[in-house]
Amino acid sequence: MIQHFNYPNVKSIVVCGDIHGEFESLVFDVCVRREMRDTLVIVAGDCGFGFRYIGYYNQLYLHWLRKRLEAANVYMVFVRGNHDNPAWFNSEKISWMRFFAVPDYSVVSACGHQVLCVGGAVSIDRGSRTEDKDWWMNEGPSLRPDLMADIAKRGFRIDSVVTHVAPSFCENVTPPQFVQAYIESDPTLLYDMRHERDVMDGLLANLHHDGHPLRHWYYGHYHHSWNAEIDGVDFTMLGIMELKEVR
Repeated sequence: MIQHFNYPNVKSIVVCGDIHGEFESLVFDVCVRREMRDTLVIVAGDCGFGFRYIGYYNQLYLHWLRKRLEAANVYMVFVRGNHDNPAWFNSEKISWMRFFAVPDYSVVSACGHQVLCVGGAVSIDRGSRTEDKDWWMNEGPSLRPDLMADIAKRGFRIDSVVTHVAPSFCENVTPPQFVQAYIESDPTLLYDMRHERDVMDGLLANLHHDGHPLRHWYYGHYHHSWNAEIDGVDFTMLGIMELKEVR
């Protein structure tokens, strides 16, 4: 069964690109430099959860981040990327009211929007990373028709999606040149990279099939910016720490 998170006391939703563990920088940018108030921030993966012990994140949130988030009435929701331990998004390790790592296929409601969050991606550098320390076997996204059926059954009307990777027709369509070295040294990497895009294509098809009023799709992972409206949906790739408001 999918999980639903409701934020009735915010006035705007902002999606953020990869932060790679820079939680303090994100909170400072949102709450201090930009002076955002009454805002829900959704991070589109590569948050950085799992590279340190849970005690580090406890101390960071409770002794520094919480005060600024509470003062600005800001909430932060985190979608998993390939630089995140997937288990941490299902075990409620990161589950404070204003700072929450959501499971895949969670629905977030705020400001009249219903946002579907689906994490996961393939690490191109997985061959040089250590399993269960800074790389996790089940890092890729999964297509879950059962959970999509549950979303439809419960009456949710998804108008926005936040993922870490994108459908196959979105940039980057062709892997950048620097990725070729990883592909040559990892015999299944190219297949897995194509598969993750197929999963996103399947997710999009499922949303259309179920009649959801989809208007926006946000993703990170590729570390630069891009935007295009395709078949009535506005697809937005966000660079590192880039913010964009959901309209």
